[in-house]
Formats: sequence, C-alpha cells, structure tokens
Amino acid sequence: MRIAAVLLVLGVSAFADTETAAFFLTRADTAMSSGQLDKAAEFIDRSLEEEPNYLPALVMKARLAQRQDRGADAIRLLEKVLARKRDARGSVEGRAIREAEGMMAK
Repeated sequence: MRIAAVLLVLGVSAFADTETAAFFLTRADTAMSSGQLDKAAEFIDRSLEEEPNYLPALVMKARLAQRQDRGADAIRLLEKVLARKRDARGSVEGRAIREAEGMMAK
C-alpha cells in the first residue's frame, strides 16, 4: 500500500492542500453524477476545508446549488469566483472562471 494511502486512512494528508482539495472534488463530481447530492455536498465542503478559495470547488458548489433550485446561492458563489478572476493564474482556475462565466450567462 502506498504511503499516501496509509496516511490518508489515518487522517494525515501527504498531499499539498490543492491536491487534497482536487481529490475531494473528484469524489464530489462522481457523487453528483450519480445523483448523490448530499454526498457531493460533503465532498465539496471537504475540498473547501483544504483550500477555502479553490475556484473549481466553488463552481461545483454553485452547480450543486443550481441543481437543488437554490439559484440565489449559486449566483452568490459564481460572483465570488468571478471576483477572483484577476488572481486566477493556473489552468484549473482559468477553467473554473470560464465555467462560472458560462453559468452566469444562462
């Protein structure tokens, strides 16, 4: 068993905050795709615990809010993402910005 997996089971992260946030976000996406919205929300929150301003997690949280007919919450989250547009440097953040812009245009 890999050391990172053992540490994760023990509750100790061997990943950088962003990598751990991305791990939980992948789990959230899987849960959301299978209709497990409560489980998806848990994983999104875990992702944001690791990195509170992780733009892809904020966008996914907005998508979840939209699916749950909480439009005002979705807009608030998307506005938060778009406010960080100037600070977005990496391709992951850039994709999150573009997705947020597309959601706001609908």
